[in-house]
Amino acid sequence: MKIAIALFIMLLSLNSHACNQVIKAVYGPFFSVSFYQEMLSGFHASIEKISGCKVTIKVEPTHEKFIMALVKGEADISLIPGFYYEALQPYGLRVVYETKVEFSNILIANKKIMSSPDISQLRGKSIMVQGVYSRGYFMLQHWLAESGLSGQVNIDYGHRHDVIGIRLLKKQGVAGVISTAIFNRLPQKLKDQYITVKKSSSLKSLLIISEHSPEALKPAIENSIQHMTFGEWGALTSNKVYPQRVEDFKQQLNALMKSQDK
Repeated sequence: MKIAIALFIMLLSLNSHACNQVIKAVYGPFFSVSFYQEMLSGFHASIEKISGCKVTIKVEPTHEKFIMALVKGEADISLIPGFYYEALQPYGLRVVYETKVEFSNILIANKKIMSSPDISQLRGKSIMVQGVYSRGYFMLQHWLAESGLSGQVNIDYGHRHDVIGIRLLKKQGVAGVISTAIFNRLPQKLKDQYITVKKSSSLKSLLIISEHSPEALKPAIENSIQHMTFGEWGALTSNKVYPQRVEDFKQQLNALMKSQDK
């Protein structure tokens, strides 16, 4: 009888930690799948262990699909550029943490193609960026405007950060905008082959969850964040870098929403 009672208590304990919900982790086309796996596998495994919920992972192929997945409530957890948040907050998304590391966007070029960090040398040339909803795109537009080069370069869209680095090494392009989160990981011999033309101020990434996500998710994140290999994380601050990008993205989101209604 005592054994039966002990087994019953053990099963009851196990069931109390079980989760019949799925945590949907959805990420944008900022990095390759392999980079996301390297950065997030331990983090996701810890969330599963603590919450008892299964975590599914999806990397959307385009910025448009990624943004709409967030708007439609298809993501319980995600990572977004800081300037997305004000526009997406009305759709039930809430910040848990922000990055506390000095990641920036840099405009780089192969030294064998560009002799000095003079952006005017890029007049009439092609520059690779991630897409029109990316912070790389916004930074490039800012740099071109301040240098009097708006409309005088060809912007080549749709390249992940890691792909830009590879293509430049293979001389398959002149220049590109890349995150230091990727560039800093390159071996020094490879980094020495690039010249940095422009560098942004430090930029925020935000770890967000949906207000409709399983209740177990937020405490699981708080006890798992140390397993994410993407620098340090901390509480959200009110400091805005390049505030115009916030307003520009709001307009982009409104236009994207209208296009989905057609």
